[in-house]
Amino acid sequence: MDKLATVGDKLFPSIEVKHFSFADKDDAIAWVSETLATP
Repeated sequence: MDKLATVGDKLFPSIEVKHFSFADKDDAIAWVSETLATP
């Protein structure tokens, strides 16, 4: 999951990543999908 967190740091604002838990992979995927779908 370290790699995902690193990618997240690059793609999203650091504060969002730091306040988001990637413990649940399905929730993380859903969150990333929603974030990417939002203009």
